[in-house]
Amino acid sequence: MSELIKKKPEKKEVIKNIIHQLHEGLSVEDAKKKFDNEAGSITSSEIAEIEQSLINDGMSVDEIKKFCNVHALLFESSLSQAMEKEESPGHPINTFKLENRQIEKLTGNLKEDVDDIETKDPAEIIKKIKDFLLQLKEIEHHYVRKEQLLFPFLEKYGFMGPSKVMWGKHNEIRELLKNASAGADKEELSKNLKTYISDYINPLIEEVEGMIFKEE
Repeated sequence: MSELIKKKPEKKEVIKNIIHQLHEGLSVEDAKKKFDNEAGSITSSEIAEIEQSLINDGMSVDEIKKFCNVHALLFESSLSQAMEKEESPGHPINTFKLENRQIEKLTGNLKEDVDDIETKDPAEIIKKIKDFLLQLKEIEHHYVRKEQLLFPFLEKYGFMGPSKVMWGKHNEIRELLKNASAGADKEELSKNLKTYISDYINPLIEEVEGMIFKEE
């Protein structure tokens, strides 16, 4: 059945229907099963087309942004397979990918640093967090170039919705980074370090790494 669907125009409608069910309360696990059985595969360009189609049908950009992380989980396996096949050395997109590898290295190192903090020196962890936040601020250049180079290209070909959703996620990350940086400067941080990491650092890392997957 999935082979037939993949060759027909209704594949997009099938996936849109699954997304609607997901928004209405269908679990990610059940949505994945329906996707595997009824669609089987998807590319990043197809996701852009589907998101734009959903917006054209009346779904708000805010709703798509709200469920953006859930959509990524739904398509994770299929997109990961497609990503392995795509490589274009010298292309601007490849530059974005190389920068993403550096961002992943940065977040990965901090995750190791803040793991099992009870056995580590709080002052050393705080120093590493502040160094991390300082370096992560460079991500602004990455996002601005996407907004100035990639998004106009998408919009030129009629994909207004996906760029608006992505821009919204950029702004969410900017806000998380701003709040984490403000929290890192508080004098009582050493007393509330575990809570600070849970409330500020972990969500920031999760969204930054999630954006890498969505971007690629």
